[in-house]
Amino acid sequence: MRQPQPSPFLIQFRQALWWFLLTILLITGLILFFNQYFLVRKVSCTINHSLPCTQSLIIATNEFIDKPMLFYNYYHRLNSLFQPSLNFQSFSYVKLLPHTLKINFIFSPPVYQLVTPNNLIMGFDQFGEYSFIPPDDNVLIIKSHHQATNQALTQYQLDPVLHQKFMQLDYFTTDQRQNWQTVNFIALNHLEIVTSKATYILDLFNLDENLQKMTFLEDNWQSLDHGQIVDLRFRLPVIKIKSN
Repeated sequence: MRQPQPSPFLIQFRQALWWFLLTILLITGLILFFNQYFLVRKVSCTINHSLPCTQSLIIATNEFIDKPMLFYNYYHRLNSLFQPSLNFQSFSYVKLLPHTLKINFIFSPPVYQLVTPNNLIMGFDQFGEYSFIPPDDNVLIIKSHHQATNQALTQYQLDPVLHQKFMQLDYFTTDQRQNWQTVNFIALNHLEIVTSKATYILDLFNLDENLQKMTFLEDNWQSLDHGQIVDLRFRLPVIKIKSN
């Protein structure tokens, strides 16, 4: 007795199923092969395309050693590295097969540096965020004598209003600082600027007017002496003599 022949539809279904399973096996094999062979053996880490990464970034990116070059979500992992002490603006990465991963982080350079009472030096960018990018020679350096800054700087953050005032100080004095010696943040409303001519006391919250007075005196008052203190917090400047 003849056995019934399978229908053409069943034959086509079996062939399609066979090819489907073969494709799955092939893809799985390729993934396993790539994950075993194409592994990260070297991580090249840079900041702003030219600076070497800091130790904290090197430690963080070295976690990618032995991770697969393919089929791994590097974007998500790199994005998770963002924190107050590593507040990069953006990042990019390139895979150089078979074993090298190049990563670059973009940080904003510091606009000014704040030296805390315990001599911790911290730079802040235009957004008021902590930046460990090396400053250029023209960056404004502010020496803080105000103990309240210690706690804020420990958290890599600065009060937004205070940052705005420091940015204002930087913006309006870029062309004048060649004669400055030190800038001292004494108290929340007390800023001291020591120049080659005198020591000026300014109200940080009336900074624009005080800076105008200071510029006028520096440019026009010939009788200024390095031993004098000029208090600009009043309607008219008050001149004092430094005590020994």
